Amino acid sequence: MASKSFRYFNQIGRKCYAAISLPPRYREKSLAFECILTVSRLSSNYAMTTAQAPHGDLPPRPQRRKRRRAGAPGGSGGRSPAKAPPSSGPPTAPVFGSSGMRVPSNIGGHRAVEPVADTNVPRFSAATSALFDRIDAALLHLRPPVNEFLEVELDGGTILRIKLGPELGTYELHADEDRCVLEMTSPTGSFTYVLERSTGDFVEEADGHSLVGLLTRDLIRQIQGYPNF
Repeated sequence: MASKSFRYFNQIGRKCYAAISLPPRYREKSLAFECILTVSRLSSNYAMTTAQAPHGDLPPRPQRRKRRRAGAPGGSGGRSPAKAPPSSGPPTAPVFGSSGMRVPSNIGGHRAVEPVADTNVPRFSAATSALFDRIDAALLHLRPPVNEFLEVELDGGTILRIKLGPELGTYELHADEDRCVLEMTSPTGSFTYVLERSTGDFVEEADGHSLVGLLTRDLIRQIQGYPNF
């Protein structure tokens, strides 16, 4: 291909030299015609040579590498974070509450409720009496004039009432010594508590929340001040 091109350009040079010796009126036309004819031959020859050349003789087309952006899936910055292994510790205890308050519960947590036997009346009675005294002492500093209608009333040693006034209602705790349970009725609901064997606390028999915890969280929403349990 290179030798043929050299011959064609050599011919152009000679014909241009010959065209220069022609009269002026023929010189430009002859020179332009020879240039067009020669360029046409060169183009035709190059096209035939390219078509006949085997594919392997042509230089390979360079391939562009796609650069992945940082953070893209599959890139160095886009790897999905490894999932944390499941915790080997005890599951988090669910919460229950009254009046929208969240109260810790033992159900589904570290332990289940283990109430004292319903035949252990002496222990239940002693625990009930201690609880009533604790509630009375915890609300002593919150009575009038701090809270105008707050009143704690003990009835026969088995019933305790916390009166909050005509608008807020009354919390009533009733000790049932026959079944060894403590029933509580309140403006926010009714619950049944049992005496937990290992801790000596009163907890709800169904979901395990603390009586003192729920009572504290209810009262701080309804009265002024904080019970001193």
